[in-house]
Amino acid sequence: MVFIFLNIPFVMIFNVDGALWGIPVLYFFIFSIWLLSVVISFIILNKHYE
Repeated sequence: MVFIFLNIPFVMIFNVDGALWGIPVLYFFIFSIWLLSVVISFIILNKHYE
């Protein structure tokens, strides 16, 4: 699922001038998807190994 959000045509939607809290929109999008994937992986692995 993460590969869909990090696909070039989808990422280019967020390649605009502007910033969220001082961070360029493109970088904010990429790092939020990365952080979300890490958190979801952590939750899934914790449930798997319990």
